[in-house]
Amino acid sequence: MGRLACRGPSEGRTGSRVRRALVVLALACLSCGRSPLLLGIDHRMGDDREGVVEGAAFAWNDLAGWTWFRSAEDGTPDVWVTERIPRAPGANGSYYDGEARIRPGLPLDQFAYAVRHELGHALGLKHTAAGVMRKDTATAEFSPDDREECRREGVCE
Repeated sequence: MGRLACRGPSEGRTGSRVRRALVVLALACLSCGRSPLLLGIDHRMGDDREGVVEGAAFAWNDLAGWTWFRSAEDGTPDVWVTERIPRAPGANGSYYDGEARIRPGLPLDQFAYAVRHELGHALGLKHTAAGVMRKDTATAEFSPDDREECRREGVCE
């Protein structure tokens, strides 16, 4: 998997206001030599939702056997997580061109399901029959199907 294209929120995409607002996480797959993925979190979501996004990132870390580093330096994210209307009609989330859009106003548990699912797409995973990557997921628990898809795509050890 190569580095993903970056698309930030459409409002102030390159402005210093958005740059200051980022919580940036770097992902380094130490076992496979991949370059880090930088994950940008839109600060306007609030602390509770930022924590959910960080938790989802660390869950993928645990599943994949990767190590995550927090970066205090300003960087250009490969993947943005924002609360915006998803591109897929009726969906709670969508991932396209480096942007994971999560439907605004979702209850926190549904927000968590959607974030974990869309971050899976950011890693290159496809839909599965059960678990986090199921198309209409309502779980934050990884299934054997998720693990198999993760291995098949070369994301997990």
